[in-house]
Parts: sequence; structure tokens; C-alpha cells
Amino acid sequence: QPLQFKAEATRIQSFLNDQPWVTLVHQLSALEGENWQTAGKLEPFSISPTRLKLLQTKLGLDGAAEQRGGVKDLRAKNQPNRLDDLRMEADWNVRFQGALGGQISVRHLAGDIMIPAEPSFPLGLTELGLQVNLVPTGSDSRVQANLAIKTSKMGQVVGDVNALLRFTPEQGFHLRDSDLVKATVEADVADLGWTNLILGDAMELRGRLNAKLDMEMRPSGYFSSKGQIQGRELRVTRLDDGIRLLDGSLDARLDNQRFILDQLYFPAVLRVEPKEWRTATWINENPEAKGGFLKVSGEWDLESSTGKFLTELFRYPILQRADRYAMVSGNIDANLVMPQISLTGKVMVDAGWFNLDMLGGIPTIDSDIVVLRAGQTLEEQPPPSTTDLSMNIEVDLGPRFYLTGYG
Repeated sequence: QPLQFKAEATRIQSFLNDQPWVTLVHQLSALEGENWQTAGKLEPFSISPTRLKLLQTKLGLDGAAEQRGGVKDLRAKNQPNRLDDLRMEADWNVRFQGALGGQISVRHLAGDIMIPAEPSFPLGLTELGLQVNLVPTGSDSRVQANLAIKTSKMGQVVGDVNALLRFTPEQGFHLRDSDLVKATVEADVADLGWTNLILGDAMELRGRLNAKLDMEMRPSGYFSSKGQIQGRELRVTRLDDGIRLLDGSLDARLDNQRFILDQLYFPAVLRVEPKEWRTATWINENPEAKGGFLKVSGEWDLESSTGKFLTELFRYPILQRADRYAMVSGNIDANLVMPQISLTGKVMVDAGWFNLDMLGGIPTIDSDIVVLRAGQTLEEQPPPSTTDLSMNIEVDLGPRFYLTGYG
């Protein structure tokens, strides 16, 4: 007679320092020979800085020694507006009758997550969920998993995984070397403005970004990936430096280990009129000053860290400030064999002007002064760059480049 076992409704309560935390509601566990079933749920529970601190102490990860891993929560440190505790719940109903069947679900109910940048900022989480469905197909099981992450400002990411999980009494649960695992990831970012929290005040990045990536892999080591990335209404600005890349578009794709940039395109958009009258007259009245663009294309090998990119400029106002202006045309080739970067090309200034009075009047600090962000120490400064950069770019100032100032 096969072994039989059955346990019904039970509640298990976990505690941290005599404080209740996670409650497991056990609904059913049953065993009959080789067949079994389990069902239950985790009642809504909170993940808070206090509980994480207690957990880290219990696990010996409280910072008394060098920390090599663990969980970091930045909500309770240097935050003017403390985030609500993250609340989650989960449930499952899984059975085995020659093959796995059932479902597992994890859901976000409330609260948010802090992104550990400098400075740190809230993710703006509105939805976080994992759904796993197990569909029996004879002695095998089709595993279908879906992960969804949605935020209020940063967009959303949805991922799906589909695989065949096999079972034999000799090998247990396993994948054959020839079994194909398929995964799809879709990202939709409605506004890249949130990147300012990472990039800082000097640079602004705006626009929309959509991406879809399809991957296939086998336990034998086979891997294949295809994907499309599109960006629209892109905007990259460094106003203090006079750089204004506006109304841009991005079309790129992923082909296995190759990232292929079909085109990154910015049309010439005149936003600042130079104060030098000859330069202002030429860019406003001469037809040759119209229809400019900046275009970048190329590819990057993700495995070997090598690539080549071509930048084409035509009548493009690369520098736009009231005291300096440069419209250029030409080509620049970038050959990358990391850590070596080689830039070659030739550019011509179609129209340009620099006010030397302003250039000489900008205050600077001595080179031995290091500026630190709030809460940062000198030891945390990044190490010197190991990139080996070489440049061989010919610059032709042309007949319409002017220097003024100093009388």
C-alpha cells in the first residue's frame, strides 16, 4: 500500500525579536505514493527598514564586519519623506501527478522601493507581480512565468519565460540539453526625465523609449537573442556647455552578441542666436545653413567589447550659447577595442564665434581641490580611468569663424 499523508488548515506565524512578521496560511498538503499536492498563502506582510535591520543582525550582516552581500534599504537614511513600507502577499497551489500542475503568485500591494543611486530616489512602484503557471503535458510540465514591473514615472517592464520541465523517476525534474527555453522582455518608458536623478544637474535626458527582446537558450549552451529598440522625441542637453541635441530618434537592434545602432538622428534645431552679427546673419539668412543633422550609426560586440561607430555631421549647431557658437560639418570614426578608443576624422566649422572676454572671465578652482557630494568621502571617489583614448581629428575653422573680445 502506498504511503499516504494529509495535513489540512494550519497557520504558522514567524517572529523577529518577538514581533510578528510573516504569517503562512497552510491550506492543504497531501501525499499518496508518488503523487502530492500543497496549497497555501502568505498573508500580506511588510518589508520595512526596521525589520530589515533586525534580519541583518540575525544573519550577521549588520555592518560590524566587512559586508559582502545582503539586503540594503535606504529609506530610513537621509530621506526627508520616508517611504511607505513595501507590502507583499503570495499564494500557491501546486500538485504532482506524474507531472507538475498548478500556479504560484506573488503580488505587490503597497509601498515603494528606493533606488540606491547618488542621491537615492524612490522607484515609484505601482505594480509588481510574478505569476507562474504549471501546465501538465503527459509526463512533462509546461512552465509559463510572467513578471510585471510598473512605475508611475519610469515606465514598465514585462517579461515572460516559457520552458518544458521534464520528470523521470531516475533523473527527477530536469531539462534535456536539446530543450528550448524562450524568454521575452518588453520595456516601455514614456519619459526618460527620471534619469536626471542619476545623471545629475549638468545633463538632461528626455524622450520616449520602447524595447522588445526575444531570447532562446538551451542547457547545452546555445543562446540566441533578437531585439528592437526605438527612441523618439529624444533630448540631450548640457546647457552650461551649450550642447542641445533636440527632437532626436533612435533605431537600434540586438542580434545575438551584436548591438547594432542603425541610426541615432538629431535634426539641426536653432535655439540660441549668437550675439556676433556676422554669424547671426549667416545662420538666419543663408539657405546653406538649413537642413542640418547629426547622425550616428555602428555596432558593438557585447562579448568581445569591440565596436565601430560613425558620426556624420552636416551644418549641425553642436555648440549654442549666447557667448559662443559652432555649426560644423564632417565625419568622425570611433574604433573601440576596450580599453582603447581611437577617434579619427575631419570636421569643418561652417560658422562659429567665441567671445574671449567671457572665456577668460570664468572662475575655476585649483586642480588639488576635490568636490564631494553630500555624504560622500574622499575614499569613495572612483579610481582613475583606465581608458586609452587617442584622437586624430582634423579641424578646419573655415572662412566664417570669428574671435572677439579683449578690445
